Amino acid sequence: MSFEVEVLEGPPKVGVVRAVGYIEAVQSRILREKLNELEKKGARRIIIDLRDVLFISSSGFSLLVNYVTRKKEEWGADCVLLVAPAPPVMQTIRVLGLESFFSILPDMETALKKVGLK
Repeated sequence: MSFEVEVLEGPPKVGVVRAVGYIEAVQSRILREKLNELEKKGARRIIIDLRDVLFISSSGFSLLVNYVTRKKEEWGADCVLLVAPAPPVMQTIRVLGLESFFSILPDMETALKKVGLK
């Protein structure tokens, strides 16, 4: 499992996390650290690229739901975008009934437009 992070200068500053592999308990803690790192760098919109993630455990979904909930309250709607969840991850999102909770976009270009960077 790996995570790549970057901050795109805006306005607003946008943090991008690209995850690869599986997000289970250990990786969930690492992802949380990466999200904190982006916020410390001034990011106020977060894009999480899930196209190369094949599985997210319950701890991973718990992290995402809690994080998105807090950030919606703090920064407003569509502040955390999930990009291109791989089919197995998207299926789990559907089964959990989270499709309307998350802001899910088909690709990075659409996400960058959504946050005003294209």
